[in-house]
Amino acid sequence: RQEGPIAEQLRRLAGSAPPSKLGAAAKCRSSAFEAFKQSAEQAQEERQLELKKAMDEYERRKKFGQEALRQVIVFKAARDSAREAFEAVRQDVDHQQRIIRELRMGIG
Repeated sequence: RQEGPIAEQLRRLAGSAPPSKLGAAAKCRSSAFEAFKQSAEQAQEERQLELKKAMDEYERRKKFGQEALRQVIVFKAARDSAREAFEAVRQDVDHQQRIIRELRMGIG
């Protein structure tokens, strides 16, 4: 197992230190590890919270987009229906005008 330079230095210092200092060093290392572990866990929780917020925003925008698309479809259907109704009325008016012209020609 290969150790880094800091671990080597600590090991050399531990070899020359009295036993009371070794216990303090071990406690210090343990508390440093715990602090690092808690910091890493907190950072992971923050990332998960950010991810959840991003997913919620995505879902909100997706629903908004689907609603907008639904409204466009409804509008286009209403527009097509209005066009059909207008065309039917126009044809009816054309038919009535033709009848009026034929009647006038028949009278005259």
